[in-house]
Amino acid sequence: MLAGLTACGVPSSAGEPEIELTELAARVEGGASWVVVAARVEGLAEDGGRCRFTFWAANGAASRLTATGVADRGGTRCGPVSEEIGRIIPVGSYELGVRYESESTSLASDRVPVSVAVDEVAW
Repeated sequence: MLAGLTACGVPSSAGEPEIELTELAARVEGGASWVVVAARVEGLAEDGGRCRFTFWAANGAASRLTATGVADRGGTRCGPVSEEIGRIIPVGSYELGVRYESESTSLASDRVPVSVAVDEVAW
C-alpha cells in the first residue's frame, strides 16, 4: 500500500474556511485494490455538507466519489470514501480536485496530479 498526505487548499484570507485533501491511498483487500480518499474543511465545523472528489482523466472524463461532511474538532471531515480500482476509477493518470458545498459555503481545492495503478495510488 502506498499512502500520501498533502495539502492542496484554496488560498485563504484570515478566518476564511479552506479545504485540504488529507488522504489519498491505495488499499488491497480481498484480492481487489481500492482508492481511498478524504478531505477536511478547516475553519468551518458543520454536519451535512457535500464533499465531491473528482478524478479528471486526460480525455476529459470524470469519475466522482462523494461523502457527507461531519463536524470534527473545529473543522468538517469528509470521508474517507473508497472505490474499487477499475470500476468507477480505471487505472491511469488523473487530476484530483475536491469540492465542498453546503448551505453556508462552497469551496474548491486546486487539482493535483494523481496516478492510479492496480496496487498503488501516487501523487
